[in-house]
Amino acid sequence: MASFSSSKASLFNLLFLCSLLYQVVSVVCVRAPTTAEPKPLLFALRAQKVASLSLPRPPNKLRFRHNVSLTVTLSAGNPPQNVSMVLDTGSELSWLLCSGGSSSSTNPLAFEPRSSTSFSPIPCSSPTCRAQARDPRAPAACDAGGRVCDVSVSYADGSSSEGALASDLFRLGDAAAPLRTVFGCMSSARDAALLLLHLRPRRAGVLLLGRSPLPLPLNYTPLSRPPPLPLPYFDRAAYSVRLLGIRVGGALLPLPASALAPDHTGAGQTMVDSGTQFTFLLGDAYAALRAEFLRRTRGVLRPLDYAFEGAFDLCFRTPEGAAAPATRRLPAVALELEGAEVAVEGERLLYEVGNGVRCLTFGNADLAGISAFVIGHHHQQNLWVEYDLDNARLGFAPVRCDLATQRLGLLL
Repeated sequence: MASFSSSKASLFNLLFLCSLLYQVVSVVCVRAPTTAEPKPLLFALRAQKVASLSLPRPPNKLRFRHNVSLTVTLSAGNPPQNVSMVLDTGSELSWLLCSGGSSSSTNPLAFEPRSSTSFSPIPCSSPTCRAQARDPRAPAACDAGGRVCDVSVSYADGSSSEGALASDLFRLGDAAAPLRTVFGCMSSARDAALLLLHLRPRRAGVLLLGRSPLPLPLNYTPLSRPPPLPLPYFDRAAYSVRLLGIRVGGALLPLPASALAPDHTGAGQTMVDSGTQFTFLLGDAYAALRAEFLRRTRGVLRPLDYAFEGAFDLCFRTPEGAAAPATRRLPAVALELEGAEVAVEGERLLYEVGNGVRCLTFGNADLAGISAFVIGHHHQQNLWVEYDLDNARLGFAPVRCDLATQRLGLLL
């Protein structure tokens, strides 16, 4: 999918995300260096359903028909073209679907590089291409003619995209001057979630690039250092933290530390990812959570033999048209990190999939083909998350994002 990550795309050094999905909220921020800082930039965010293209897909790939992503509208090229990009802190390379490829004909929002006088392909011989070639997440290589720097991106869910590295001018809000940025100009995709459905997108808060003026009592957890040598299943580009335990209704699940830590292959890291909707737990951890949640909701929820999208197999039947189950009677789930926690409670525990069915918003990573614990943006709502790269840590604090948005001076 297309990504926009300030720290990784070199567009800016400070990121604040304030989302209002499902009438609840979250904030993400990245602390800037202590040198002179430009005025913070504010963007409106939208929560939109993303439809996968009708393209071939691997047989074990799960198609998330209800995928909701956080999107931001920027302008690229000269003259400027408006482009919608998915905000994805789990992606290393920012990319756009460009016109002229096999996939772009189905997407009216594709970027038109031939219409931009500032568009510039990255040559195969450039240091930028050679540096990208060393990235296992999005490796680059020379094309058959040895001129264009081809690039491909693949994701844990089996989707992928191919194209070429290029640079162009990106305009960030009311910034005085556009920034020339390297990105992937993708011409084809394999079941990548590219088509943004603009029918009734939800207001999703504010994206702030710059230092936040709002003081908050943050609890910090250190970012995990990647292993000294590359491991086959460890994502070195992800924002990884250390998961110490999982509590359900205040009770700590009886899990050994080894069940929550990466193994010798790198599988089992815990990443905070704004590009994934729900949270995924591996094997033993998911089984323990599922069993305890089911035990504690006996008599409150009626279990259903159903699996939503294959990986969410704890679902419940509720009468059609009825209000959501009494959220106060549902046991809160807390992911314990080193020095902080991510608490999930109330309406965020269940997701309505239709026909009176609601499913637990924690999925089985094994069934999804994911080799990591992933904390998705659905569980980052009503939470301020600070990416403090100077000190290699993430901070968490509850916040009323609607009030924070007003204080930041942006009315959505």
